[in-house]
Amino acid sequence: GGEKGVPAGRDPADYRAQKVREAAAFAQMLGGRAIVFDYADGELPDNDAVRFEVCDVIRAVKPDVLITHFKQHA
Repeated sequence: GGEKGVPAGRDPADYRAQKVREAAAFAQMLGGRAIVFDYADGELPDNDAVRFEVCDVIRAVKPDVLITHFKQHA
């Protein structure tokens, strides 16, 4: 599995910017685009506001396939 958060000694803003760039580069390789929410790594709140944000993206993008994680591995 992965690790959440910012590695020790790294500036959080710089690390976030790096991860956003990496996501954009990977999405471009796949012919897509990265959509990054403004939450700390591994700290996505479990609330309706987040659910609505995700639903808004799904409605806007209208994906043919949607892959999610297994809830017991969250």
